[in-house]
Amino acid sequence: TLHTISQLSVMYGFSAVTIFCFSILGFSLISLQKNKTYAGFATYSQVIIITLNILFFKQLNVYIFPVSLILAYAFSSLILGYQFQRIVGSIAKSAFRYLSFILILSGIGYLAKNYFNHIITSIPLLVLGLKSIFLSVMALSLIFLLQLEERFIILHAINRVKVILIKVIK
Repeated sequence: TLHTISQLSVMYGFSAVTIFCFSILGFSLISLQKNKTYAGFATYSQVIIITLNILFFKQLNVYIFPVSLILAYAFSSLILGYQFQRIVGSIAKSAFRYLSFILILSGIGYLAKNYFNHIITSIPLLVLGLKSIFLSVMALSLIFLLQLEERFIILHAINRVKVILIKVIK
């Protein structure tokens, strides 16, 4: 059905994030002459995917395919991230913060989409405005909670607005 296709599309979207993370970490390892490590984890990920598909197809039906992608590549990305962090250090921590930002904001956006659509369906422009405000507030909150570098730019902009307002008021 159309609902199943829609749910699978969202799940494959989340699996794309884990595959992207795995690929970036893998390419980084290749640039550090760690080709065998990356190849080994790529093979390991495929074995996990096939095993999960065989074991859980009867229970989860077609939903096992994106779920197995998410689980296998997330697990492999975590291990590759650990390998990469041992080699490079703080860059991996920063990458993890940004990946967390993307995943959390995507999840919140998905939930907000479903939540706001059930509350207010008669005024589409109001729903769009509420979603935009909600996601903006959540994004700004996450930037400060995850201590991303963009918070300094935001704080600098706020300080400039304060200075301009003080000049205008005087």
